[in-house]
Amino acid sequence: MNTDLKWQYNEMRQIGADYADAAEVRAYDSRMQKLRNVKEEIGSIINCLCLTSNQTILDFGT
Repeated sequence: MNTDLKWQYNEMRQIGADYADAAEVRAYDSRMQKLRNVKEEIGSIINCLCLTSNQTILDFGT
């Protein structure tokens, strides 16, 4: 049976930026540093949360 159907969408095919490539990630980080100050934003968010030293933030999928 032929499983290579040309009309069927290939979910495994890389399209767009390949963020598994370290050079692409560095280029992305460089572009983003021109648009926003992420470290400052994170500090501002943490200050707004009024965290104590025994609390932890978990950030995933953002």
